[in-house]
Amino acid sequence: MVVEHIQISQEEVVTSALYNVPSVDSTAILVLAHGSSEGMRSDLFDGVSNHLELAGISVFRFNFPYIEMERRTPDRSEKLESCFQAALSYVEKRSEEKKIFIGGKSLGARIAVKLASTSYRPHGVVCLGYPFHPPGKPDRINGEVIRTLNVPTLFLQGEKDPFAKINHIRPLIEESRQFSLIEISGGDHSFNVKNQSNSLVHALLSRHVETFITKLSR
Repeated sequence: MVVEHIQISQEEVVTSALYNVPSVDSTAILVLAHGSSEGMRSDLFDGVSNHLELAGISVFRFNFPYIEMERRTPDRSEKLESCFQAALSYVEKRSEEKKIFIGGKSLGARIAVKLASTSYRPHGVVCLGYPFHPPGKPDRINGEVIRTLNVPTLFLQGEKDPFAKINHIRPLIEESRQFSLIEISGGDHSFNVKNQSNSLVHALLSRHVETFITKLSR
């Protein structure tokens, strides 16, 4: 495994990043933003990044400023978006014409979708546990930003995710032919599955992401 440790410093954004670089030439880079409670070194991100690297896909992940400063409360949305943009600026300088995909886990997925629907045009978006609605309140789905997305987007959601009741979110996702939904049986919001190892779940998630990216990178 080749993992580069990187410092990003751009205007008001100063943070750390990890770059999984395959030993073979890759055609795509996935830029991932973490969830609200764990940074870029979460078990989920380690697992998915390592699997994708072995599949020949580069993965660039970074910390949002509040995690970098060891704070618990997420920054305001504008600051999160600026940090994501700074990460993308760094990646673009090293992309060597590789196709750039963006995505994230929960909070990170929400920011990725916001950027892809407003100010940035990736080749695709990968959402791991997108927070469609408050826990236990599927009638309060916020679909406005989702409906403005006009790029291929993969939604990977746990069957038991309280932020994404499948029967409620499926109609929204099916509104666009560019969206695809994959349900992880037994998975919660963090893709923990009872009586199943995290490594197996991470491998499953990675295969779906690999298929999505590979198809769009041809």
